[in-house]
Amino acid sequence: MATVHFKGKSYVQNHHLTLKYHHLVPNPAASLTDKISLHDNLIIYGDNLLALKALLPTYAGKVKCIYANSPVDKEDLARHDKWLCMMMPRLKLLRELLRDDGVIFVFIDDNEAHHLQILMDEVFGEEYFIGSLVWKRRQNVDSRAKNSLSVDHEYVLIYCKSAETLLRGKEKDLGRYSNPDNDPRGEWASDNWLFRSDHATLKLEKLKTPSYQCLQALSPAKRTLKTYFFAKSLA
Repeated sequence: MATVHFKGKSYVQNHHLTLKYHHLVPNPAASLTDKISLHDNLIIYGDNLLALKALLPTYAGKVKCIYANSPVDKEDLARHDKWLCMMMPRLKLLRELLRDDGVIFVFIDDNEAHHLQILMDEVFGEEYFIGSLVWKRRQNVDSRAKNSLSVDHEYVLIYCKSAETLLRGKEKDLGRYSNPDNDPRGEWASDNWLFRSDHATLKLEKLKTPSYQCLQALSPAKRTLKTYFFAKSLA
């Protein structure tokens, strides 16, 4: 398994173990209930590393879902090493908080996405990487970009703690499938081949073959062949 190396790694690998446990001090004036309890909804102000350590006695192995969003300092030339030093002990504590069937979602941008995945492979195990999502975070053009590339997205890395974790997807609609032509491979479903392109409105032309139709997508002026699609012929 690949590992990430950075300045200070040897000092922070076990830093989470050396931290003292801190008591969480209730703030009645900011609470919405008179019955303050660690087993109720909590908003914690303070250093997140100390807060995570303080939660361990009550919530270790009990948290089913974690969302984490880490800020990135884009101005510091040594930011990658500092950021990794900051993240490693926090990720280790977050892992301890997860249930065996728990899952963690971590938002990150291009600056540290590649570093984060290798670090999380190391902390959680690369076999527990579920996948990554792309989150579109803006609709307008970002004129602040120094390299003239307007980035409109961030990433969400998803990891679990054990093989027990299952994400529930949308149930497959088996009612869409049928076999009107007695295909020996079984039931199948047709799909809509019409689509839009931001660059050109494409025209689909049918090129018939004995058992399939080849849908050839051409630009309106038929200058450029865009792509090929294959659709089952009902003829």
